[in-house]
Amino acid sequence: MTIIAVDGIRPADTPEDLGDAIRRIEGVREIRAEIVGRTPFLFNRYFDEKWAASVIGNKPTNVTLVDEWRRKEAMLRLYENAEGLCIPSRNIRSAMVAGGNGVTGKLGRGEEVKIGQFVREGLIPEPAFISFLDANGRVLQREDATALHKDQVRIPPGPKGALVDKYWPKLEVGWVLRFSLLVFDGGLPEEKLLACLTNAGVFKGIGTGRPDYGKFKVTEWTEVAMLS
Repeated sequence: MTIIAVDGIRPADTPEDLGDAIRRIEGVREIRAEIVGRTPFLFNRYFDEKWAASVIGNKPTNVTLVDEWRRKEAMLRLYENAEGLCIPSRNIRSAMVAGGNGVTGKLGRGEEVKIGQFVREGLIPEPAFISFLDANGRVLQREDATALHKDQVRIPPGPKGALVDKYWPKLEVGWVLRFSLLVFDGGLPEEKLLACLTNAGVFKGIGTGRPDYGKFKVTEWTEVAMLS
């Protein structure tokens, strides 16, 4: 495992990229894809409360200072690496699995089945953390996500929790993600995989606040080659 820390504020266990090793496995296909955001993206990285307190302090007892503290807390929800803002690639696979629940094909024993379950186990998105880009290919930075989305949540969760304001860092429409799909399952047709990703962009989205936030369109889809 590799430990990533940006400016000393985001320690996180991150799986090392498997791409180079996987590309040496015979029979693996590589598909390169690009998606562009059609609705804003909201970050919601999990963090430990004790760690957060060590960075921004405990929540103030003075109620007039709580809103400012909540805004600082929101910025801890960003995913960042050495290049800038990013997202774990598992979000792409989860979205494709959900999108695949509306796509069927004859797999396994030749029966018509939903593709989603095969997508979960039959491909790996890569790299492990995918950089957010703008339309010109620039990696987005935390300054690009300072427009915060505000909503109310119950803390603790449940009907008895108190309603409090909460903020999430937001990327405006037009964010770009470029990534590869390394496909192990030879029975997954390319057009079915594309349908899974397309459905995910239309009906599911990525990030928090789905399905209103994180919707996207597929703007590039290229099968590179059968790897050997």
